[in-house]
Amino acid sequence: MNCSTIDIDQMLRRRGGKLLYEGPEGRVAQCPDGLILSDITSGKALCGCLSFLLLPEDAHFCVKSKDAADAVQEHFHLRGQTPCAQWVYTKKDAPVVPGLEGADIRPLPEEDVPTAAPHYHDSADYLRERSQAGELWGIYEEGKLAGFMGLHEEGSMGILAILPEFRRRGLASVLESWVIGQQLKQGQVPYGHVIEGNDASTALQESLGLTKAELPAIWVF
Repeated sequence: MNCSTIDIDQMLRRRGGKLLYEGPEGRVAQCPDGLILSDITSGKALCGCLSFLLLPEDAHFCVKSKDAADAVQEHFHLRGQTPCAQWVYTKKDAPVVPGLEGADIRPLPEEDVPTAAPHYHDSADYLRERSQAGELWGIYEEGKLAGFMGLHEEGSMGILAILPEFRRRGLASVLESWVIGQQLKQGQVPYGHVIEGNDASTALQESLGLTKAELPAIWVF
């Protein structure tokens, strides 16, 4: 398993993506929402390849090197980058953490989106879309939403937030462990992106036994 390219592999196999280019330099693939993923690390080579492809007008990118990110940003006149580490769960069995057994985790309904949105960039529309896709789950305590987590369009784990009054009780570990388990049951390789400098999320991935990929995942938007 190549941890650095599992996002491209999973998106092509499981998320309805299409391969736009494959050659000695690497691959370029497109997610249904317009996201372009590539493991071509040379910025010059990547932009040369992209110049011959028909890309959506609102294309955004996830690439595997700073050189590629800088080149794409300049070539397409994009405004910024978000450098992330890619973390991959490579084991066969899901992690077992205290509180997982008996946890009340279920699909997050649209009526709970207004409660969740202020804790995730006020992105109500995005949370609603993920809820409608069946890829957003909430953890509840005594019927009250305590936190939530989901899958992004391309298949990465994320959208993780614990509401303030429920923090420091291990619920993030419980939620991610549960999502990992669901992914494994479906034959998928669980992975996620952690923004550089997010020490809490990095520590969470380490504690759950995920492996950090050699190459980064840099979002250019």
